[in-house]
Amino acid sequence: MDLISFSNPILGQKKLDLLEKMQTDLFFNYRLTLEYHGVLVNINASRESILKLVLHLVPPSWIMDKSNDMNLNLNLCSIKDFNISGFDWENEESPECRTTQVDNQEMAIQRDFAGKMVGNTIYAIINEDMSDGFFNVLRWFMPRKLLAIKKTVLHSSCVVINEKAFFFLGHSGHGKSTLTTLADDRLVLGDDMNILYEHHNGYYAQGAALGGLYNNKSLLNLNYPVGAFYWLCKSDENKVEKLASAEAYRKFISSCANVFWNQKDNQVEEAMMKLSLDVVSRYPFYNLYFSLNKGFWKYVK
Repeated sequence: MDLISFSNPILGQKKLDLLEKMQTDLFFNYRLTLEYHGVLVNINASRESILKLVLHLVPPSWIMDKSNDMNLNLNLCSIKDFNISGFDWENEESPECRTTQVDNQEMAIQRDFAGKMVGNTIYAIINEDMSDGFFNVLRWFMPRKLLAIKKTVLHSSCVVINEKAFFFLGHSGHGKSTLTTLADDRLVLGDDMNILYEHHNGYYAQGAALGGLYNNKSLLNLNYPVGAFYWLCKSDENKVEKLASAEAYRKFISSCANVFWNQKDNQVEEAMMKLSLDVVSRYPFYNLYFSLNKGFWKYVK
């Protein structure tokens, strides 16, 4: 992995070295099986406290009775296994996830985790005292696994109005989370990551359980048919404008989380482009110009 772009390349190399060490020096005796939006994952942990973290973050209905060798295997250990503090582990300025392919292995480093994927087996080191590391491990590999079953993770907020789910897309800092604080009694599925999937000749939305806001785990089992998509634009006034198909396609595909186009995976690219074209052909897309007042909701329908 090229560590030149790291502000702390020494830490980056240490994370890579510890990934090798966890495979040879640690045991993963604490286990549970999780069904994550249709993807079965055997979670094997070095500490019971890691499983407690997972159980705290997902609905009980997602926990399966037994493991299966055909499932994904996610082997998790803690920075405590290597006597590293949270400060030392996260001493990197950039929040970006950096990945590289070496032979049949994929390596990933982010500020709060380090991971390696070999086939259906993933090794990852997290700070178990914070949920972000676990969520970012899932954000790294899960979107591509979900795409294989025609689901995608959208960097979005999603609000339900009259039993329809409305996705709000946009660049970081352009109001996706802020918008949900203005939702009043409208149901918020998620303010950062949400699942979009095809079902019964249409598309449905579901909270992703990949971080961000979800105050009630039971909401993660709810799904709603899609109403429309809105690209957020900060403005002094509230208004909408319909997007042409080409612009809608560009903005939708840029909102698909962690596809890692630089890895040149033709299957992933083709599946992502096919899904994006299908969604854009079925649903309206708009630019939503909004100010920090609740008047913009009258344009969401």
